Amino acid sequence: MSYPALKPIALPNPTSYVDNSTFSPPDSGDSTPSSGRIPKRKRKQKRAFPMKKWLLHRETFLSELMRLEGRGDRSALTICPSCREEGSSPLYRCTNCTSTDLICRSCIVSAHKYNGLHGIEMWNGTHFDRRTLRDLGFRFQLGHAPGQACRCPQPSPGRVFTVIDTTGVHSVSLDFCNCETAASHYVQILRQGWYPATVKNPSTAATLNVLKLFHLLTYQGKISPYEFYTALTRLTSNTGLMEPKSRYREFLRMSRQFRHLKMVKRVGKGNADGPLVLEAGSCAVTCPACPQPGVNLPDGWEKVSLQKRFLYQLFLAIDANFRLKRKLVSNDDADPSLNDGCAYFVKRILFMAFLSGYDKKVDQNASTCSNHSAVNNDRSTRGLAASGVGAVDCARHEMKRPMSVGDLQKGERYVNMDYLFFSSIRNTLLLLALVVSYDIACQWSINLFTRLGMYPAWMKASKLPEKKTTFLVPKFHLPAHIQSCWSRYSYNYASGVGTTDGEAIERLWAGLNHYASSTKEMGPGSRQDILDDAFGDWNWRKITSFAHTLLRKVRNAVPESVKHAALHREFTEACPAETITEWEERIQIYERSPSSEPNPYESGKVLLFDTVRKTIAQEETDELAGGSGVSVDEEVSASQLITMGIEIEEQQRRLSNSQRNQPKHASENERANLKLQINSLRRKVDGWVDIQHRYVPSLRILRQRLEDHETGGKLDCPTKSSLHLPSSLLTLKTRHPDIILPTAQSCDIRLYVLEWRLRCAQAQDALVSLRDAIRLRAHLYQDKKRHQRGQAANTRSNGLIERATERIRATAERYQSAQSAIWLLGTHLKRTSFQTQYPILLPTDIRNISEDEDEADEPALAPWKNKAKKGTTVESTRSETRRTVSWIWRHSGVVGDGVSGGGEGEETGSAGGIGSTAPAQLQQDLNEAVRIEWFKSRARSQRWAEEVELLEEEMRRVLATFEHRAAGWDEKAESSHSSDPALTEGRVAYAKGQAAQFRAMGQRCKELWALVPQYVASGGRTPLSEKERLAWEKREREGIAEVEGNDEEDPEHSDESDDDSDDDGDGDAGDSDDDDDDIDGLT
Repeated sequence: MSYPALKPIALPNPTSYVDNSTFSPPDSGDSTPSSGRIPKRKRKQKRAFPMKKWLLHRETFLSELMRLEGRGDRSALTICPSCREEGSSPLYRCTNCTSTDLICRSCIVSAHKYNGLHGIEMWNGTHFDRRTLRDLGFRFQLGHAPGQACRCPQPSPGRVFTVIDTTGVHSVSLDFCNCETAASHYVQILRQGWYPATVKNPSTAATLNVLKLFHLLTYQGKISPYEFYTALTRLTSNTGLMEPKSRYREFLRMSRQFRHLKMVKRVGKGNADGPLVLEAGSCAVTCPACPQPGVNLPDGWEKVSLQKRFLYQLFLAIDANFRLKRKLVSNDDADPSLNDGCAYFVKRILFMAFLSGYDKKVDQNASTCSNHSAVNNDRSTRGLAASGVGAVDCARHEMKRPMSVGDLQKGERYVNMDYLFFSSIRNTLLLLALVVSYDIACQWSINLFTRLGMYPAWMKASKLPEKKTTFLVPKFHLPAHIQSCWSRYSYNYASGVGTTDGEAIERLWAGLNHYASSTKEMGPGSRQDILDDAFGDWNWRKITSFAHTLLRKVRNAVPESVKHAALHREFTEACPAETITEWEERIQIYERSPSSEPNPYESGKVLLFDTVRKTIAQEETDELAGGSGVSVDEEVSASQLITMGIEIEEQQRRLSNSQRNQPKHASENERANLKLQINSLRRKVDGWVDIQHRYVPSLRILRQRLEDHETGGKLDCPTKSSLHLPSSLLTLKTRHPDIILPTAQSCDIRLYVLEWRLRCAQAQDALVSLRDAIRLRAHLYQDKKRHQRGQAANTRSNGLIERATERIRATAERYQSAQSAIWLLGTHLKRTSFQTQYPILLPTDIRNISEDEDEADEPALAPWKNKAKKGTTVESTRSETRRTVSWIWRHSGVVGDGVSGGGEGEETGSAGGIGSTAPAQLQQDLNEAVRIEWFKSRARSQRWAEEVELLEEEMRRVLATFEHRAAGWDEKAESSHSSDPALTEGRVAYAKGQAAQFRAMGQRCKELWALVPQYVASGGRTPLSEKERLAWEKREREGIAEVEGNDEEDPEHSDESDDDSDDDGDGDAGDSDDDDDDIDGLT
């Protein structure tokens, strides 16, 4: 990646930035006081409260406003100060001009020959009355310069002409030019800077300023046409005494036409002579960071090695939105689309013809995964022309693809989504690889190539079977799938995808869903044009933010890449070299052919939680098929709601631990990383709560009451937000006796049963994971004791053991959470035996199978409390006749996960000291656990390294695209010729302005990204901006040093944060499809 050469920047102690093997901050020399204490930063002075100051002057402000209601200092004037003619009474002032001077009638009219839409007030002796310039004799003359008269003027049809402006709705007197060389009436209006409502005999127009303002407020202020127009009429008359005649329908028509013309103009169609031809997708705003052959890819990109091919692959995300529906009103003849097929929506007539021809030929194969589409397929479409829209987006940059949006008629049918997918990749024929994200990719992709065989030739021209196409499931959606999907369709384990999360399209829907309430009442053409324009505005705003967005992603990705590379290196060095070689060969074979090789990320053990979830999903499918099933939400079933809630609950615990364990002197990157994770969790909680309220409406009131009572407002940290799963509702009265709360009966009994079943499975799986974690920690401790020598090796082992211990703590917390819910639900549902099946887990229960209770008074530290003599083990220091085994090893399922009944002849002190476990089975389980953890560690390290490379390539592509577009506008400027000199000048001016705009945007990116190559090369140890560099130098001068943990010097503060950070820079922190048991260095 190349950037413009800049002047060398003097960095403090530059040698401290190039050492990637440590995580120490820049050396601050001798500036730190000899006492070793770090001087505190100077606190910023508190800002004075401006409102408090204003209160001291409130009466003065009020008095001055009242003064303006009269004539002020001009009450003594007797003649007009402008013309000073005798008898000229200064009675008039303008409400829109900056001056409040009073002048006479003739002067006020002549002063407004350029501003004929301003409002006028006249002093009647006691107060000001509203007047218009039309009342004073002002007339607009079109076709001539302001102030010039026409020899043969032609008055506008009707008594008045209506003009809609930012200052209100005005009734004006207007004359058209009727000279021999005069243009048609609607053209004269356009040259005035107004937009006519009709072509023939126009009597209404809107100023271009008001159309531009409404266009911007539609997307920035989320304001509807009715609200905007009503505000303008209130500006005109807020009492209803002078209410103008309604021109609302005309305003709708003008604003829609204006949007279309702006879209066409911005892609250069106004710079060409001849008939206007709008090619398919030609008016769409395309993503400058995505690979575009001939635009932003380097020479020879198609010959790149297989290892670097991922840099030039296209990331796509597919999804449907069932909120953007449309009622069965109007038709294409009465309401045609102005930009049908030239932007984001596919051409309607071709789309409908395809559906009618292939709808019955394409089978919607039965789902073998969770029941994702059962609700969608059975939702009612009565009274709807479209039940929603399907779309394809850029998965890394959240931008809508050209020709990628189309209506859905009933559910998320493959035939609809196939058409949209192949339409969106029509211009990507030269690309060699695709990554396709879809929440039902595990089902949709199965027969995709088979279906392609029966489709039209233009679809086959995409040559999809010849490309390397990877199908994945978005990270937040993946936990709702069955276990076999978790690794096969995971972004975490797919090579070449970086830290993409695949949820980009969901974030785009969230930003556009507010259009649903208005567009569902529109005709087909109006709705399509509004949404097309909304997609374009979204894309453009993304482009304008690239300079900061990509920089923020690099700031996060580089330190994470360095950290995870170091952790994986530590883990690799702790394993035998021949084992690592074997594992490398296995994972490389799998990556070359993932569909035909066994998945190395999967364990042979089957999680009960996944089995129960799959069973429940099948039950829901059967109920819906039989007509007895009920689903409140369109996209999320009841079992998925509870499953996602349990997953979010686990993420809350993990993030809470990260907050608790963050060191006092954490670096800026660590603080920013944690903040991103918090923001991501907040969005997940808010989205889940919104769905939960549809199943349990009373929770909306409950949350408001609790928040007002406990905090006086909304809780700021999502880790403390109560999810109010069904089990927690059973203790509300006990926890909040002084608040009137809904009863437990306000929640459907089926939700209690669903959570009961899932919690029981969660508890069983947690016990299996707890036993595995205890074994692993014991193995690591024994390995350290027997094989590790030297400070570096022991430090590395201590780090692995501490992270294994943290895994034990996290797994124990998961079981305790499940067990508490089981006891509450069991009592409410009148179940039996649950207290003996799921006993309370005490700290003394968390110990190895051969450890006694008194040896685990602090279970997390038990391996370090070995007081035995040298050469003995913990197990041999206590009488076997007195030793007790923790109930976790006597619980059902222990034998199945590698523990057999012990006998006198069995070996003691074997790997991990698990005396009553069959050695061969134990070693097999242990090897499998370590192998899977090593594969996950490798995957994480590679994903972050790929992310850094992808970001660098995307930055290069953005710069290349901006320059390519600027050059394109330069060419348009050179070829913009017309017989009309004024038109030629306008075309050239617009093209030159667009070229200058893109070059300025490119220059802005170059300036902000100038230090990125140095930052990447140093592993994040150099400043990323001039502001940071100055701040670092200031700290050097003031003797302030940032303190970070170092593995060699302070093992206690190493690797404080184990969670993944933001995957795409937009706050989607954490990998929702990671195993809960993962720990850094082992995952």
